[in-house]
Parts: sequence; structure tokens; C-alpha cells
Amino acid sequence: MNILLTGATGFIGFHIAHELLKDVNCRIIAPIRKANGYKNTAFLSKHGVILKEGLFFKKSCLILSLKSIALTMLYIQQQ
Repeated sequence: MNILLTGATGFIGFHIAHELLKDVNCRIIAPIRKANGYKNTAFLSKHGVILKEGLFFKKSCLILSLKSIALTMLYIQQQ
């Protein structure tokens, strides 16, 4: 199962990701603003969470970021 999890670097999102990681059939894709600067990104990445860095505060940047996430999800489904 593929899951798009927003807020994965925050307190609640991190704990949700941690629980989802217990399911070996679960792949998590987490949109984040930047890969470094958050204490949880190293753990998430190490445990197989796909971190998709992007800018989400401008419409044009949001569209590009969402396209990147969608392509990642399609790629995963085809494997």
C-alpha cells in the first residue's frame, strides 16, 4: 500500500509514520520543505520513507512538487 503522509517531520506525523513503518507492505511518501533541518528526516529516510522535497507555499511550486510526488507513486506501483 502506498501512503502519502503530510507532516511527517512534525510531532504527530512522525509518530504516524513510525506506526505505519511497522507494516512491511506499506510505502510512505512524505512531502517535506527541506531535507535537512528537521531531526526526524534522517530516521524517516533510514527506514525507507521516500522524502520528496519541495516548495508548497506558491501555486506554481506546489504543482511541480505534486507532479514529482505523483510520478514517484506511479513508479512505485509499476515495480
